[in-house]
Amino acid sequence: NTVLKAELVALYDLEFVEKRLLEPIQSRTAELEAMFRSLELQVVTAEAAKKEREATAGIPKVAKKKLTQPKSPKINKPTARPLREPMRIPHAYQAKPLPSHAHDASLEGLEKQRQERRAKTLEATVKKYAEAEEQAFELHETRTNLGTLRKQLEAEEQATLDFDRKVYNKPPDFRKKPIVRPTASSILREDALFKKKQAKEARIIEAYEAELKDTHNFEVWQRRMRERDANLAKEQVEMKRQQAYIAEHNAKAAMKQRLLDNAEYAQSLREEARRMQDLRALESDVSRMKNQLLVSEVREVREVAPQAAVQKVLEERRHNRDALKEELEQRRREREEEILVEQAEREERIRKLKAEHFFERPVNVFDPTTHCGKGLLGEMSMCEMQERLEMNRMREEKQRDQRRADIVEHREKKQLDLEKREKKLKELRKAAAEDNARAREQKIRAQQEEARLAQETRARGNERVLKVVEAKRDRINAEHARLKEEERRRKREQMFLGAAHHVVEERKFSQLLKG
Repeated sequence: NTVLKAELVALYDLEFVEKRLLEPIQSRTAELEAMFRSLELQVVTAEAAKKEREATAGIPKVAKKKLTQPKSPKINKPTARPLREPMRIPHAYQAKPLPSHAHDASLEGLEKQRQERRAKTLEATVKKYAEAEEQAFELHETRTNLGTLRKQLEAEEQATLDFDRKVYNKPPDFRKKPIVRPTASSILREDALFKKKQAKEARIIEAYEAELKDTHNFEVWQRRMRERDANLAKEQVEMKRQQAYIAEHNAKAAMKQRLLDNAEYAQSLREEARRMQDLRALESDVSRMKNQLLVSEVREVREVAPQAAVQKVLEERRHNRDALKEELEQRRREREEEILVEQAEREERIRKLKAEHFFERPVNVFDPTTHCGKGLLGEMSMCEMQERLEMNRMREEKQRDQRRADIVEHREKKQLDLEKREKKLKELRKAAAEDNARAREQKIRAQQEEARLAQETRARGNERVLKVVEAKRDRINAEHARLKEEERRRKREQMFLGAAHHVVEERKFSQLLKG
């Protein structure tokens, strides 16, 4: 139609659209119309089937299973497979003539050759096993490579013992006093350590001076704050316990209320489901009645409506096709006229542009004393630029000389500073050495005095212990003597008082036994 042609012309050339796109379509108009009619018939049939399904409440018709139609198979007789030709096995044997050397040998000669070969084989075998070395089986030893490793280690140690070296380093002589050459880094490092030590001592003194005060008020305040923190912790624990109890009670109440609400909601859902089921049953009855009426109406118009609808659609399409052809033809003519006008305007514009932009290229001559004349701030001529560069070079040389002088001066100042630091450090080292020597002497004397006092204290302690032990020993001996005397006295009293009658009897029997 015209709409399709207009859209294609907007994208492609008119000739390409008419000859390449629309002409093949027009040549198959009859086939397309037949296809359109078949598609329309399918659409109408599908629409009628849809209406029929709606009339039957969506219940499809159950197609019955078709009966099996027996068909005889086309069976042909198989062709015989060609067999391979059997392999021919010859049964005849053709004898070959005997060689000429067979008549030259005799039985005695053959036997002699066999004996010679046997003797040579025996001799070679005996010689082979006679010259063979005896195989040394080390069955009682464990397989290891310890010997090989030991040999390698010994070879490496032997290689290091090279006493015939012509170039060697002379061993140092420790009797000579070494020369210490201080460097800038060592001087600065030692000076930094000295300053760090001074700062540490200053901090110790400041802390000592700052801490010389009464701490009673601080201790009272600290004790009061700790008691307050402990009371606050107890209050927080009690509050958390109460909150936990209240939360537990609220949770139980909420759980109970939730169960009641769920039960009520479930009951309401069951009632609503019952009402919805009744409503769906009623709607199903109404829908079934409507579908039955619709099916009856469809059956009445089924015979007439499809043909009339198909004919109407075909008429409309023929009318639209004719209108599209006329519109495409009109647009084609208009487009050809527009193309001719545009081509003429384009050629005229090209001629004007060529006439306007034609110019002769001027010949420029370079003058080093003039500038380009663009009006820029840094604009200068070639001669001015060379003078400016010479001035810059001289200024840079002057700055370089000044930097060199500054560097030399800085190095001299640094050398003087290092010399001062080194002199000061030497004095400090000397003073520290003297202090350390005095401290060592005092420490040695203190250790000797402490050892002497410890020895005296140990001796006095030993004496006291000895006196205590001897006194204890004398006391124990006296106690033992007193106990022995008391025992003898008690026995004498028992003998005189007759309390030791059994002892007397025992002595009598012992004397009788002795005779």
